[in-house]
Amino acid sequence: IEYAVPLGLLLFAVTSRAFSQSPKRAVWFFAVLALSSAPRALQTAAAMSEKPDANVRVDSLLKALGTLEKPAAGEKALFYNVEWDASPYIYYALPEYEFNDLLDPSFLQTYDQRHHSVRWQLRQGTVPDPWGVVQSLARRGVRPRYLLTRYSGFIEQLRVDPHFRQIYPDPLQGRTVATGFDDRIYEVASERDPHFVIHYEASLLQKEGEAGDADSLTPDSQALPGARLERVAFEHVHPERVELGFEHEPVESSYLDLRYGAVATALGLRSGKRTGSDSVSCVLVRPAAEEKMRQKGKNVIALGGGRGMRVWLNGRRFFRSVSALDTVDPMERLLLLDRPLAESDRIEVVVCSRDSAETLGVSLSFWSDREIDGLCRSKGWKPPEGLALKQGWERISDYRETCFGSYIRRPPTQVRDRE
Repeated sequence: IEYAVPLGLLLFAVTSRAFSQSPKRAVWFFAVLALSSAPRALQTAAAMSEKPDANVRVDSLLKALGTLEKPAAGEKALFYNVEWDASPYIYYALPEYEFNDLLDPSFLQTYDQRHHSVRWQLRQGTVPDPWGVVQSLARRGVRPRYLLTRYSGFIEQLRVDPHFRQIYPDPLQGRTVATGFDDRIYEVASERDPHFVIHYEASLLQKEGEAGDADSLTPDSQALPGARLERVAFEHVHPERVELGFEHEPVESSYLDLRYGAVATALGLRSGKRTGSDSVSCVLVRPAAEEKMRQKGKNVIALGGGRGMRVWLNGRRFFRSVSALDTVDPMERLLLLDRPLAESDRIEVVVCSRDSAETLGVSLSFWSDREIDGLCRSKGWKPPEGLALKQGWERISDYRETCFGSYIRRPPTQVRDRE
């Protein structure tokens, strides 16, 4: 369209010169042009005179943005807009906020390739610990207060992340499940949720071994040289998983990434996946002593972020999960204990994955069942009526359902398997 005006002027100049020598021909030309253009001109005029239809998305979004809290005088706060096309409406309603991106995303790609790449991953819902990532991407001294997205993958991930509270649409009014490209606005927690483990001890049990050998591993298996891991920081990664640095100091992560970065190197693993490899690597992970002291009294272990995981409690295998999918949700499985955790309890997780898989890692958090119920209520979840729990290879109890799925617990009569 940017060429229409100059080309139109050039065509007019050429035809004017030609018709100046033949006025009769010019009259006929412009008469035919006027007749052929008349229907389109009348249609355009009618459209211009009509009142435009209401833009439901924009009206609803502006109304929701107008209800959000504005930063105090002199305070710096960030509105993390994952969807750049909503930027004009956010800026119109909340000019007091800072933004990560207001213009065409190609500008962000040119200015900060790393930020652009990880924002794309966030939209897909494939980034472990999205809260840690968003906090780490924020400019120094500016903490994200709100986040907007429309992508169903990211929405489903945030649905089970306690660091994000959906405020639009109001989850108590329904629409808690992503059904399309609907705008969602979330309030972002200012601090890491204290239920999550961020201090770990880990050791390498198997490096590039056979898949069959992984099943026989226990926490008492001979460990390869390992390391005590503390305050594990999230590593900012490219979609192709090329490791990139931070412009700012990263925050502590609730996801222990054993596939990429410094942790894998510390354990003696090769950082990154090996395409086409059938070998399997396994790592033994324990919450550090200070974590067990902090989390005692809880009776639910929330497990997430891994493919093949085996949980051991006081030397007995409590749970086994083998998944073919690369998932990074922080609370995929809720393990219900028979009694509250004591400081003396041994909690150990053997995490295994094929070396060709995208993920090798784990996320652990400890809750009471009342805290889980309260968290689900705050997210607008209601238990379905007449729920029939599915029985499968996982040991699903007949305990009540939650917004994270069914509780899993060890039946008292279960026969021990390799214990």
